[in-house]
Amino acid sequence: MKRTLNFPIIPPKESVLSLIHQTDNLKHKTILMLIYGSGLRVSEVAKLKISDICSKTMRVRVHHAKHNTNRYTILPQEALVIMRQYFKKEFALTGYQLSDWLFPGNDFIRSCICSGCKAVFKRAFFTYDTPSKAYILCVHKKSDYAKNV
Repeated sequence: MKRTLNFPIIPPKESVLSLIHQTDNLKHKTILMLIYGSGLRVSEVAKLKISDICSKTMRVRVHHAKHNTNRYTILPQEALVIMRQYFKKEFALTGYQLSDWLFPGNDFIRSCICSGCKAVFKRAFFTYDTPSKAYILCVHKKSDYAKNV
């Protein structure tokens, strides 16, 4: 039986930016900025480690992406600024190692789960006007991600 596919809705740049700026939680804002600015999938953001971010070359290293591939993607300046604020707030008291998760779970041993990142994404776009049964796509194609942020 062939599945019917919903056509993705790609919100305009202004809507994405306003929703990111309306997000109060710094961790959630950082996750959304990385999804849109770097073109990452939700599962890739959830598995990022501190050592995967290189602010000197402005790149994000993605391990074991889709089809078990490794790749680099860009790190926008705006995302780096927000990420540094998040990093200072999150890791100032606890300390860190480069092998630690960038977005730790509740016990700091496991990464935040993908469902948690997906919930952040859905919550951010809950107010976006979409027809029923339509869904909003994080990144339509890898070549389109830089157009959003």
